[in-house]
Amino acid sequence: MVYDAMQAEGWTTNELTVEEGLIVLTVGSGGESSFVYRLAPRARPLAAYTALEAPEARRSMAWTLAAQANSESRFRDLTDFSADQIASDVLTQLERWRLAGVLGAANGAGS
Repeated sequence: MVYDAMQAEGWTTNELTVEEGLIVLTVGSGGESSFVYRLAPRARPLAAYTALEAPEARRSMAWTLAAQANSESRFRDLTDFSADQIASDVLTQLERWRLAGVLGAANGAGS
């Protein structure tokens, strides 16, 4: 949905990669100045309430949908987001990236 809209708007240096358990949208030429948005499932063990459940291998897992843009150190939890809400998150992160590039270029030009 976002990828197709960006292509229609003339953003032709986009790449959408779908691999096992990972979706990656790359905008730009793939270098440092590119925007990269990742969606991936993430699992973590649920809390243990008894000594029998304490070893991680015995615990049930909680699955979430995680998103990460560019070099963010943390994933954001998008579990229960609709497709429209995920598209909105992609566009919000893309706008932040674009503004950071414009501000960075303006700061660099003033040096």
